[in-house]
Amino acid sequence: MEMNKYYIGDLCYVLDDTTYDELFGLVEDDCLTKGKFVTLKDGRKFFLGRTAHGDGGYFGSDGQQYGVDSGTIGIAALEDICHEKKFNHRIPDEFPGPRAGKLYHEGISQIYMMPIDSFERSSSNKGKFQLGKISIDTR
Repeated sequence: MEMNKYYIGDLCYVLDDTTYDELFGLVEDDCLTKGKFVTLKDGRKFFLGRTAHGDGGYFGSDGQQYGVDSGTIGIAALEDICHEKKFNHRIPDEFPGPRAGKLYHEGISQIYMMPIDSFERSSSNKGKFQLGKISIDTR
């Protein structure tokens, strides 16, 4: 079984502004209640859906809390986002708490090794997400 690393969380935390604008420009007219696969001009593919109650923190089946600031949660292959400057941004050492000095995405999201077909089976329906092996219910 072929495996890959995937980021699960709010894509606004790891995408540079130009990538984020292109992605959300492709879904701006969709309500995203059922979620959607989106392919950028450069071929990178993402899945995202709207949460039931907008921004906040939502717990996944892994017991982790997923912060949301764009009203959406998504999944992307690590190889498709690892070159984004925002993905590689470090939290300043003077930031209070255990996240100081870590990469930004390490403090707010999870990265999982999963079968490639996990991404292709990702779904969202009215705020209930299945992203690879992780379920997140935002209802």
